[in-house]
Amino acid sequence: MKTCTHSTLILRSAAGLALASFLLAASASAQTVLVSDSFPGESLNTTTWTSGSTGSQGTFGVTGGNLTIDVNRNDSARAGLVSNGHNFNPFGQSVTVALNGIGLGGTPGSSTNSLYAVIGRLPSDTGGDATGALASTYSAGSAGYGVGGALGVSLNRYASEYRLQILDSGSSAVAQTQVVLSGAPTDIVWEIDGINSTWAITLSGATFSTLAGTNGLNAVISSDLTSITGTFSNFTEAGITSGEDIVSRFVIGANNGGAVTDGAIATFGSVSVTAVPEPSTYALLASAFFGTLVMTRRVVRRDRR
Repeated sequence: MKTCTHSTLILRSAAGLALASFLLAASASAQTVLVSDSFPGESLNTTTWTSGSTGSQGTFGVTGGNLTIDVNRNDSARAGLVSNGHNFNPFGQSVTVALNGIGLGGTPGSSTNSLYAVIGRLPSDTGGDATGALASTYSAGSAGYGVGGALGVSLNRYASEYRLQILDSGSSAVAQTQVVLSGAPTDIVWEIDGINSTWAITLSGATFSTLAGTNGLNAVISSDLTSITGTFSNFTEAGITSGEDIVSRFVIGANNGGAVTDGAIATFGSVSVTAVPEPSTYALLASAFFGTLVMTRRVVRRDRR
């Protein structure tokens, strides 16, 4: 009877060990892909995106594995794609945004041409499928986010240089920082940790040079000039809460900062947003794994007596 009981415990412990091992491995590798689009074919995936632009004059083209967004105006104007999904919540899990194969055309003159990406919620956005009006209204950041909120990144092209701008919007306020770049980057990887209110950006194809100016948003450039980190405070979980629901979109687009010689044309080779489990998740599963391992060993030793 004693041996049978111990054998049963061994089997249960072994099963627990196997389950804990599986969960640990699965958690480590199975990050949740919230959206991923490499723009195949010759048309926009309207299940994923809704397009919109100032005066409905912007154009959106997919060809050769690239998305091209053309503002198609030379005044202050915007053209953007907004996700139909609205589950982009960096306060539940950290998220990583990857913008790959990017390019920015147009002639800024005395203003700027911009390529941008943003995660957040306009106060008028209560969920459901997006609309063209939302797509043309979501900006990289402004006080106009009101009781909503957003964190945005914008690649700005000036007449003589490129800058990366990070904007923290919410509570009818906006904070920002701008960094001069060595040139036009080809890839931007952007991490947002809402739990700790931090962000980090890494570039490929260009490096960070100097801070061009900050307004309420501090940032630190890495020693190798390939990344920058900072914190945010205006963008909050309350700002992306509508009623009892989380409503937070992912938006990409092109923008003219004012009157330009030729309007902004933004190109994207692929984009993705991935939710990354917090370190505490790994710690909990690791604890379960090693706890089960210890219990199994104790049962085996007792069974051998």
